[in-house]
Amino acid sequence: MGVFVAFGKARGVLAPTTNWASPTQYVQQDDNPIVPRNRIRLLPDQFNAITAPKKLVGTPIANIVVRPDRVDLQTADRVLFSAPFRSVPGFNGQLTLPDVAQIVARSPNPDWLKQTSTGVFQLQVGIVQSPGSRMLVSAPEVTEVRLVSQPYVYISGVGASAQFRNVKVTSWIPAQNEPDRNPQARRPFVSYDDGGRLDVSGSEISYLGTDASKAYGVSWGNGTTGQADHSIFHHNLFGAYTGGAVGVAFRNNVFRNNSRYGLDPHTDSAGLIIENNEAYQNNTHGIIFSKSVNHSVITDNRSHDNGSNGIMMDEKCDFNLIKDNQTWNNRGDGIVLQGSSHDVVENNKTSGNEVGVRVNANNLGPADSDQVRGNQVDGNKLGIQVYGGTRGTVTETNTVTRSGDQGVQLADPARSVSDTISGARKALVVRSVGAVVEGLKTSDVGRGLVVNDGAGVAVASSQITGQDIAIEVRPQAHLELTGTDGGLLATVSEAHKGLVVSGTADLRDITIQGVQRGVFVDSDGRATINSSAILTRSKGVEVVGFNGRSRVQLESSEVQAPIPLVGSTLWEKSGNTLSSIPSWLAVAGALFVILATLLHIGHRVLVPMSHVRHKVHPLTPVHEG
Repeated sequence: MGVFVAFGKARGVLAPTTNWASPTQYVQQDDNPIVPRNRIRLLPDQFNAITAPKKLVGTPIANIVVRPDRVDLQTADRVLFSAPFRSVPGFNGQLTLPDVAQIVARSPNPDWLKQTSTGVFQLQVGIVQSPGSRMLVSAPEVTEVRLVSQPYVYISGVGASAQFRNVKVTSWIPAQNEPDRNPQARRPFVSYDDGGRLDVSGSEISYLGTDASKAYGVSWGNGTTGQADHSIFHHNLFGAYTGGAVGVAFRNNVFRNNSRYGLDPHTDSAGLIIENNEAYQNNTHGIIFSKSVNHSVITDNRSHDNGSNGIMMDEKCDFNLIKDNQTWNNRGDGIVLQGSSHDVVENNKTSGNEVGVRVNANNLGPADSDQVRGNQVDGNKLGIQVYGGTRGTVTETNTVTRSGDQGVQLADPARSVSDTISGARKALVVRSVGAVVEGLKTSDVGRGLVVNDGAGVAVASSQITGQDIAIEVRPQAHLELTGTDGGLLATVSEAHKGLVVSGTADLRDITIQGVQRGVFVDSDGRATINSSAILTRSKGVEVVGFNGRSRVQLESSEVQAPIPLVGSTLWEKSGNTLSSIPSWLAVAGALFVILATLLHIGHRVLVPMSHVRHKVHPLTPVHEG
């Protein structure tokens, strides 16, 4: 009986790869191009021999069906040959792939599954396990399984169990004696579904995948559980995939050079553990959760040098913990929460990405109550970004360093608590109304806090610096800057200009010091300054334009500057203490005058004294008699 081939093999065979086993030392390879999605619906699908045999009627699709007690060889829904496990010489109760091969060898179709060399088995039809069946594929009896690259070749199961231990599973082109390196071809795959279990340990899974549901490479389907550990998934369409799976654990694996995603837990999967894996050089995301993948843990993974994002939660992937991971040098962002809620991003390190940590809502899902805390965000173009209509995002105790542009951007009413930002052109940019910032510390930044046009933010107990401007309040924006409990715990320092106000600012219980100019209110700005201290090297409070006095209220505050106030002379009546201290130029000039005077006086005194000493001590000797 021939093997059904429904689709011609796609054109283009890519060059072989090298260095597949190195998880940390690699070179950029050109045999893994980005391929467009070419989704198909596999009809019949890989499970229909079990779930819906009538869908096979009239087709030449061939399957080896593994049942709990026997193996059937069939085309369509017609059984051609059947033999029980007990007919296998030496059968010990555990069905193995070599046992299945022995049964097939006695059938009318011995080429469907055969051993081509020691430990190497070649499969050219589908294997489907029925509910309750179990199959072991393990070294040393099996070292490699080659799946002939043509449609309807797969290893699959429905409510069944399979174990792959220390083996290599790959597609195969017999005429070329090599794997099928074309990711657009209809390549074979491994797929388990409907409450079964799939375990992969110490194995290499490569060059698999058809762009059809649960056929992307290696798939854990609805209700399926199991684990993958110490294995390498490379050059598949997707490295590994879950859809509706439960409690699958991925530990100590490598996902690399896959045509789309490295690891893709997908629709309605839950309770997953993604621990200590490495994902790199995948053409899109390294690790992506998408469509309601919930209540899972991603910890101690390394995702780097991928074509898009390092780790991503997408489309209602809620209540997940992303902790202690490292993401770097991805062409997209480091860690992304997109349309996902109640996720925690904690104690991760992310560097060299477009955005270090991104949180955003979109039309596919909200982003509510996400937490980004204790992360080290270094050397990204933008450190942390919150936007798109998120609600209740909290960034807390993050250290954001060396951002190319902005350290933290809050385009939604998020809350920043005790974040530390250094080495950015702009430390924190607020682009929304309702943001709250507490305990912010900035250093070595061009501008410390920028409140964009029309935005509003309440800032408390923060230490804000800026080489150019510490705080900028743009037109129609509002800033509320306070200390706590009446103490001067909010400071603005180390800037050419402390505050530049083009919108409105309410300053209470703050200290401005170590700046050239304190508070500058432009012609459209308004400011209220209460119970604060301003000490500058030039101007203290300056308001420009007409009606300066009506646009600035200065109450119960102390201003010490060479020029304390510019723009009004009536603020002294509001309980303020104004001190005009000399500038350093004036001090230097005064010191010069004093020194010159002392030198002049000293010269006039010293010359007469030398003349007196000459008379008191004559040069002629005195004779004693």
